Amino acid sequence: MTTHLQVQLKLSTQTKKHRSPKRVLVTFFEKSRDKWKQKYMSIKTEFKRLKVRVYDVTKSRDQWKQKS
Repeated sequence: MTTHLQVQLKLSTQTKKHRSPKRVLVTFFEKSRDKWKQKYMSIKTEFKRLKVRVYDVTKSRDQWKQKS
């Protein structure tokens, strides 16, 4: 029969085996964050560009309707 301490020790050694060093995780998360920010900024820029285009087309269409 195993004791509680032996079970704890066995669990702690099993979990430590699969852990990455913090310095590696930090670099991974920084790169991930930077990629996410870059993706977000490009989507935001594209959205703004399309929004302005819709506004311009709507305004132009309204002007043509008034002229006719």
